[in-house]
Amino acid sequence: MGVCLLAGTAFVVKEGGFFMSGRIRVSSSGKGLDRLLGGLFIGDNVVWHDDAGNLASSFCLNFVRTSLADRKQVIYVSFDRSPKNLLDKLGGLAEDPHLMILDGFTAGKGTGSRIFMRFYERPDQHRRCRIKMLERPEDVELFKNALYALLEAMEGDVRCCP
Repeated sequence: MGVCLLAGTAFVVKEGGFFMSGRIRVSSSGKGLDRLLGGLFIGDNVVWHDDAGNLASSFCLNFVRTSLADRKQVIYVSFDRSPKNLLDKLGGLAEDPHLMILDGFTAGKGTGSRIFMRFYERPDQHRRCRIKMLERPEDVELFKNALYALLEAMEGDVRCCP
């Protein structure tokens, strides 16, 4: 079972450093889905539940692709894939400096194993996306603080796809 959660941070408008939600309609990044749902409003919570590796992964990949094509900042939260595996899956999208990956896998399911930690020992100097490892991904407060700190530091329309 996999879950793709577009939480209240899915579409965030920042004004004066505060997060605010309004009744502004935005695209879900999928034309067919927009026709079905009528789009989304800033602050909407959308939860996708599917079997591992099916719809949620495809939806997130298309969401990231469309958001980056629109020059939007994207935070991709990953608890199920190692950063190397995720970068391979994202392909050329990983070369976009508007992409930030929040890695909850390495210290989570990856249990801090040396094989996954090596990724951080030899950073790719040519990679343009940014990656931040969560030290204790099971700690909800630390996760929220890390996510909100990223949102606070990023400018403009920031989109999240866990």
